[in-house]
Amino acid sequence: RFAALLVGCCAAHQHASLLTAAPLAAFAAAWLRAEPLFMLELFAVAVAAWAYPTYKLTERSAAATEGSWGDLTTARGVFTHLTRYEYGTFRLGTSAPGTAGLRPRVLAYFTWSLDQTGATVLALALVGAGAGALSKNRPARRAARAVSGAWALYTLLWHGIWSNLPIHEPSMAYEVHARFWMQPHLLVCVMAGAGAPA
Repeated sequence: RFAALLVGCCAAHQHASLLTAAPLAAFAAAWLRAEPLFMLELFAVAVAAWAYPTYKLTERSAAATEGSWGDLTTARGVFTHLTRYEYGTFRLGTSAPGTAGLRPRVLAYFTWSLDQTGATVLALALVGAGAGALSKNRPARRAARAVSGAWALYTLLWHGIWSNLPIHEPSMAYEVHARFWMQPHLLVCVMAGAGAPA
């Protein structure tokens, strides 16, 4: 239930968190083999946790200020916000000159990640992912694949599709990218924790 609450809160704050939450939730559902009623309860908890902050955002948008998300008091305004329609759906921002491709963006992410934790943590994450994927323990193997899969999905989808701002450091666009790198970075740290005793 707590995990469902966290997923809902994360989705209210940053829609892209669903790229990590959805694969992990699918893994948890398959692993727990829970009753459909319990799964429905978890879904309801996640939706409720998402709905309240979203409602408050909608309520406050009636008195929009400079830099706000716009008028969310109408269904069209909420749709525009949820789909980021003003930027182009599934885009971080309006396309700008100097936008890099997948490879430079992924390299920038790895450089940032290395700067945040150091080479030891990244090495432990690789060990954790490898040891988990090759483990004879079936739940450990599935968990490692789920976390690694969520990381790969987020990293490739984010950098390959949504991340359409220039990536050159230092710049505001670079810092916007870095804000979204925290999610896959959390998964790297989880795998590093799994790799430490391996």
